[in-house]
Amino acid sequence: MELFELIQTLNRAHGPSGDEGEIREVIRALAEPYADEITADTMGSLIVHRRGKGPKLLLAAHMDSIGFIVTHIEKEGFLRVGRGMILNLKQIRRVTKKEVVLADGTALPLPRGAYEPLNRAIIERT
Repeated sequence: MELFELIQTLNRAHGPSGDEGEIREVIRALAEPYADEITADTMGSLIVHRRGKGPKLLLAAHMDSIGFIVTHIEKEGFLRVGRGMILNLKQIRRVTKKEVVLADGTALPLPRGAYEPLNRAIIERT
């Protein structure tokens, strides 16, 4: 695969933060011919291992892309986007009125008024 075609393939795969399933599978398929073992951990990281002798090398990179929600399209064609983030509900440990705590312990502050709609959304989807 040529470099430009590889970049297009990676760029076309869906993968906003918290929803990296498609891009993970694309990378898995691309790495498979070169790997002895491929696994994914509980956080969704893809681990590709190739056995060999000699120096060890680690390549690390983000596979997610920036995601945002379009809330309005202006008549001139400009996009209005919402202020927010995308979270995988499976990664939320708990929600308080002040923060969302993720499975890895990261605490994300909640803006005023966000607790009720977020809590309602979580209840509806679980």
